Amino acid sequence: MQAQTLILFQAPSLKQSAASSSTTQTRAKQVNNRDASQSNLTAEDYIQLGNKYSNSGNELHLKIECYRKAFDLYKKEGNTKQQASTLEAIARMHHQQGNQQLALEELKQTISLYRYSHHNSFHNSYALLSRVYKTLGNYPEALRYGQAAIKNSLDIHDTTSLSFYYLQLGYLFHDLKQPDEALKSCENAMQHVQESRKDDDVYNTLSLAVNVMLEQKKAKEALHYIGKVTKDTPPGSVKSAAMVTLFKAQCHIALKQYPLARKFIIRSEEYLNEIDKSNDPAFLNDSYRMGVYQVAGELYMATKEYSKSRYYFNKMVQVNEQVNYLSESVLHQYLLFKLDSAQGNFKEALQHHQRYLVLKDSIFNEAKSQQFANLQIQYETQAKVQSIELLTKRNEMQQAKLKQKDFQQTVFLIGSVLLLLLLILVYSRYRLKQKSTKLLEGKQEEINRKNESLRQLLEEKESLLHNKDELLEEKRWLLKEVHHRVKNNLQIVMSLLNSQAAYLDDDKALTAISDSQHRVQAMSLIHHKLYQSDKMGTIAMDEYLKELVNNLSDSYSLHDRIRFQLDIAPIEMDVAVAVPLGLLINEAVTNCLKYAFPEHKEGVVYLSLIELSRTQYQLTIADNGIGVMDTSDLLPGRSLGMKLMKGLSKQLGGSLTLDNTEGLKINVLFTPTLITQSDGLQTK
Repeated sequence: MQAQTLILFQAPSLKQSAASSSTTQTRAKQVNNRDASQSNLTAEDYIQLGNKYSNSGNELHLKIECYRKAFDLYKKEGNTKQQASTLEAIARMHHQQGNQQLALEELKQTISLYRYSHHNSFHNSYALLSRVYKTLGNYPEALRYGQAAIKNSLDIHDTTSLSFYYLQLGYLFHDLKQPDEALKSCENAMQHVQESRKDDDVYNTLSLAVNVMLEQKKAKEALHYIGKVTKDTPPGSVKSAAMVTLFKAQCHIALKQYPLARKFIIRSEEYLNEIDKSNDPAFLNDSYRMGVYQVAGELYMATKEYSKSRYYFNKMVQVNEQVNYLSESVLHQYLLFKLDSAQGNFKEALQHHQRYLVLKDSIFNEAKSQQFANLQIQYETQAKVQSIELLTKRNEMQQAKLKQKDFQQTVFLIGSVLLLLLLILVYSRYRLKQKSTKLLEGKQEEINRKNESLRQLLEEKESLLHNKDELLEEKRWLLKEVHHRVKNNLQIVMSLLNSQAAYLDDDKALTAISDSQHRVQAMSLIHHKLYQSDKMGTIAMDEYLKELVNNLSDSYSLHDRIRFQLDIAPIEMDVAVAVPLGLLINEAVTNCLKYAFPEHKEGVVYLSLIELSRTQYQLTIADNGIGVMDTSDLLPGRSLGMKLMKGLSKQLGGSLTLDNTEGLKINVLFTPTLITQSDGLQTK
């Protein structure tokens, strides 16, 4: 038998009932005197008067009487909704008294009154019905109403008590030995209580979850879950901290980590002393006290410290003698039986085991008798229903026999007519099929001829496809060879220009040759890229422009005096677009390097190529140099470079603008006719 965790919900102890009994008779006299002197009390007065009584002892009886009088007055007034609310409260008190059958009848009447008043909030009544059926041992109905409470709460978006409903459902699954469903209900309950951050609700839910995990021999998982919950919602009261300490002690005992368990037991006893000193009525001292003594006794029994174990078990029994929890008495007798067996006290062990069986059987028989009564009522009702259904069926069978005779005669006549029609139809279909067969044979011959023609065409197609791959491969290598030779020819042109420069002394001529070399280099670089790439018709602009800028920087020996900032989108463009674009960038960057930073000044050249849309792009070349002093120099007729840039912009299908505000900034907004992006080629 698996040890239980800390019990959360118990009836008031006998001490609490005795403490309140001194005021019970006084209040009873007061209400009787008031009833005699004020016969005109309203239903609300009786409700307020009943609320002054406690929910224990004789005061609970007086409280029920007040609510009953209020119910009668609401009934006279015709206030159906208040009748239902008051009767539900009375049923709750009868359930607490142990009068489950009366509570059951009252709750069913409550739901009928709510429906009559068009009230759609039934979840509180359903939840209470679930608890009553559980007490009666009728677990199928308890489950049905427990789930109905959750469904109604979600349907009307009233989740105030949803965590409690899930927890109540978890206890039902736990009693029915369905641990997985019980843990699932705990998860749902924990989700809602952690949203509201109600400390008590969180740790009450944790109690059931730990209990189920320990019964499944999942002590490690239980410890991990305790850590997760305490991290998300740290204990906000002594009660919560005490519960967590006791849970950890149980887990370490299950894992046979007895030194750790001993530390947590000692801490649990310290919490028990703190609770005793605080006299906090909100905490159930007897429940926690029994839990501490029970777990301590189990620890010392496991470590074979039998004298200490018996000491704590005896204290546990003494506490239960004051509150008389029957389920706890069953567990206590079982624990004492185990202790006596371990010590060899077989006579005492036998006595405890017999008491354990008697107490267990008493609970079983009581629940079983209640369940049998419910089953008997269901059986009798079902028998009556079946009897009525049987008589109805007999009558229906007699009527059916009479109708069957008439039906058979009608069917025979109709069948004969249909058979004749069917024979006629079959013969006509046979004649039609013969004609269709002849037509199909003629068409089949034609299809066979066409199939033979298609077969020949397919053979020819396969032959062409085979040769096509070879031709494409040959074309690819020829294109590579063309690009390689073009690149070599351009390199020869550059070498010739370089040789020609060696025989010139005129600075303007040398500058013109140098500019021409850069232009040829820009075109040569494109063909070099095409030769190296597997793609024969497109250029990756980001790689090409980075290499073009590096070549210009090296040719002018900048030595980091002029830095480049590049912002180039990963775009692939057709050779017909890349060549004029490369030449335009070559002219603009060369202009920056030659004129923007005189006298070895330092600066930055910014180069950007971005995609504005799927067909439109913007090129920007800017510097933070001195700019252009005479704006007339920017006219195409005054400068070959500017004339080239204007022409190249028009060739790209774009427009060129200049800004001489802070340095010189060149913007080219263009829409090329051939653009290839990363997702494939697009052609306008």
